[in-house]
Amino acid sequence: MSSSVGQMIRDTWRDAAQALRILKSSPGVTLVAVVSIGLAIGMATGIFSQIQSMMLAPVPGIRAPSPDGSPIRESAGFRVRETNCGEF
Repeated sequence: MSSSVGQMIRDTWRDAAQALRILKSSPGVTLVAVVSIGLAIGMATGIFSQIQSMMLAPVPGIRAPSPDGSPIRESAGFRVRETNCGEF
């Protein structure tokens, strides 16, 4: 079992060395590929961050309703339960 793992590691290093030799032989294509991948990752991250902040994140200051159905609002670090019965 360990010989197959060792062979797999050697094959991976050999493949990585071959890939680096190919990338080194054509630096222009390598530069375009690296820049394209970097821009794609950056744009995907930015778009997800915008969508997450607008649609997926909860509204600041509002918590899920309490078991009795009244919403809980935070005000200056204090939890305030909004009620309609005029309690203080």
